[in-house]
Amino acid sequence: MGSSSINFMASSLELARRLIGAMPMVDGVGGRIVETEAYDREDPASHSFAGPTPPNAAMFGPPGRACVYPEGVRVVSGPRIGISKAVDPPWRFGLAGSKFLSRSFR
Repeated sequence: MGSSSINFMASSLELARRLIGAMPMVDGVGGRIVETEAYDREDPASHSFAGPTPPNAAMFGPPGRACVYPEGVRVVSGPRIGISKAVDPPWRFGLAGSKFLSRSFR
C-alpha cells in the first residue's frame, strides 16, 4: 500500500486501522507497519495535547505529515469524527502474529 492510497484526512482510529500492513518508503528507506495507536489532540496521552513545541511542531501541520522519533513515527490525521465519548473505543491495532509487536494482544 503506497502513501498515495491512504486517506490521511480520516479519523485517527480509521487511519490507525488502515496503516497496519502498509509499507511506507521515503528515498528507499521504510518498512512494514505492524502496530499502531490512535490518539486525538484532546487526549492527555497524545504528544500534541500540551500544544506545539519544537519536537512536536509537525503534529500541528497538515494531515499526512509525520514526526520521526527514535522509538517510532507519529502521523497527523484529519479530525477524529464519529466517536462516541460514552465508550472507550479500542485504540491499539497490530498485524496478527507479528513478532515485532511491542506487547501481545489479549
